[in-house]
Amino acid sequence: MRKGISFWKNMEQELFDGKYIKEKRLGGGGFSDVWKVTDKDTGVTLALKIYKAGANVDNDGVDMMKHEYALMVNISHVNLLTPKFFAVCDDEPYLVMAYCKQGSIDKLRKKMSEEEAWKLLRDISSALEYLHTRTPSIIHQDIKPDNILIWDDGTYMLTDFGVSTRLKVATQSRLKFDENIYGSAGTIAYMPPNKFSRKNLPIFANDIWSLGATVFEMLTGELPFGHSGGLIQKKGADVPDLPDQFSHLLNDTIRSCMDEDPAKRPFASKLNAIASEALKHPERLVPMSQNTEPEQKPEPEQKTWQEQVIENKQEPKLGSEPEQGKEQGKERPTIPISDSVSDIEQQVQHGLQVDSYQKLEHNVFDSNQFVNDNNKDSGSSIPTWVIILSITGGIVAGVVMALLF
Repeated sequence: MRKGISFWKNMEQELFDGKYIKEKRLGGGGFSDVWKVTDKDTGVTLALKIYKAGANVDNDGVDMMKHEYALMVNISHVNLLTPKFFAVCDDEPYLVMAYCKQGSIDKLRKKMSEEEAWKLLRDISSALEYLHTRTPSIIHQDIKPDNILIWDDGTYMLTDFGVSTRLKVATQSRLKFDENIYGSAGTIAYMPPNKFSRKNLPIFANDIWSLGATVFEMLTGELPFGHSGGLIQKKGADVPDLPDQFSHLLNDTIRSCMDEDPAKRPFASKLNAIASEALKHPERLVPMSQNTEPEQKPEPEQKTWQEQVIENKQEPKLGSEPEQGKEQGKERPTIPISDSVSDIEQQVQHGLQVDSYQKLEHNVFDSNQFVNDNNKDSGSSIPTWVIILSITGGIVAGVVMALLF
């Protein structure tokens, strides 16, 4: 261990490509190392990403990097750390980028508050929306804490996209599988389940899943599916919930980002909108440990007499209709009660027939009531014109009888 430390210390202060003074190694992996450097001509502090000669970057790989850099150089977004310069030194391609002295978000593991989590979601989803909607579209494919940096003002910046990511994918096919290169635990841990399928295609939803897993780790200090990532989810594991000190909305958002079905994960634009709204209205972010919603007593439902038969096993009261039936001197058909399921079903069927009978009876009753109401409106039980006609008819009949006899 001491030999390794002394090796990197001896590498410091080395002049790279005759221009950059190596100050400190910031990190790296099987493909590259990242250094804090100082431009000896300007004195500006920068970050240098140097691709190792052993990464099998041949002339075709270098040409591809030049092409990708030409596409990246015009990208401008507040949440994207874009490369400033590309060159090759001693068969080692390298990128020059701005230096973020606060480093990556890896140091915030299990220290991130809910507010900061929403800021992280807002900033990175905004960067992804920008990349995903470009022509041609750019898919990051390697979102993880090491690739999200913190700017001086606290803004979160997405890095290691475009050139380095495409180079990693291109060289992977030419490299023998090595746990320390592409198959490192830190990379697989942020891979969605569909990355382990036969159709391992780069899609926008992959970036969303990786972002959800990253935020989950920052909040809990644990990876959602351990070091095996979406492979565990593919085998049937459920997306875990956040601790209950976080809000329902944040928990639901993270779970939707890591949905096993890529089609159900939100687009970057939707995720950006949700996070922005949450930051505008923090008062709506109720922790899952608190249940502030008042209990609403359900209004009593009007049960049908069939339900009463099944639940109470007694002849139900049908409301106002039976009372009207009694006033007319009619009896309701009685319904036998039984404990057997089949008999109860027969009772329900029988009840449907009785119910239809009652409706017909009610209609007849209403018609009679309508006639009575018309009579009441006339002011007499016998219309006046009927009385006059009867008297006139009697007089005429009397005159006729007198003439005949």
